[in-house]
Formats: sequence, structure tokens, C-alpha cells
Amino acid sequence: MDDEALVTEVKPDAADKADGESSPPAESLGFDKVAWLASLPIRTQIDDPTIFDADARLWQRCQPLVRALAEVYQPTSKELKRSAEPQYSMPTFKHYLAGLIGMTDPSHWEICPRCQGTCLTPDHKNPCLSCEGAGYVPRHDGRRLA
Repeated sequence: MDDEALVTEVKPDAADKADGESSPPAESLGFDKVAWLASLPIRTQIDDPTIFDADARLWQRCQPLVRALAEVYQPTSKELKRSAEPQYSMPTFKHYLAGLIGMTDPSHWEICPRCQGTCLTPDHKNPCLSCEGAGYVPRHDGRRLA
């Protein structure tokens, strides 16, 4: 798939519109969403990047809020590590915040190890059980969330 075709396949984001009004053009904010999504190498490895696109856009829109949270609460390295390990329960509110603060940007997210980006179970009849049909898994503080 060439880059030009990839860019044209990026679908509009309904969350960028509220009450029928469209948001300011991304270019006026100094950010070209279509080009940014198209620049993410993992996107070409996912058979249906619809969920990835929505999640990546959501990640981008949340960054001002995440930076503000990080100013209020600065998790320790131990808290960040623990929040990235799914076998640990998240007993307190600060552990959930550490999980959010430690999430890496979409350029570091990985192809789902189970479906390898097909988004489907091996029989191709249902969404993948590991990634719920997203085709990818996010990374957290340099570690993959499983």
C-alpha cells in the first residue's frame, strides 16, 4: 500500500465534531491528523485500522489532560512499572492514574501477538480475543500491556 493510498483511507473522526459543529481545522492547530495517522508504521500492518485510528486520535486529544494529571501526580518508577503489569490489581486511584500517565504514544504500540493484526480469531469469524478486534496492543512506559 503506497503512502498516498494510506492517507486517503484515514476515516473522518466523529469525535472531532460536537453538536453538529466541526472543530477547527487540524492544520490551524499545527497538527495534521491525517498525515500523523498515516505516518504510524503499525497502521499498515493492521487489516482494519478503524479501531486503531479512533484510539490513536483519542490518545492525541487526551494528551493535554494527561500532561495536566502528570503535573498533579507524579508516579514513582515502581508505580509506573506495576501499572503496566496486568497481573497486578490496581487497588488505589493513583495506580489507575499511573496507568494513564505511563501510556506511550501510538508510534510505540505493537501488533497484537495473537491475531498478528488481522483483528480476528484464527477461524476469521469473530474479533480477536486478545485485542478485541483492534489488531494492536498499546505500550506503557516501554512495556507492552497484555
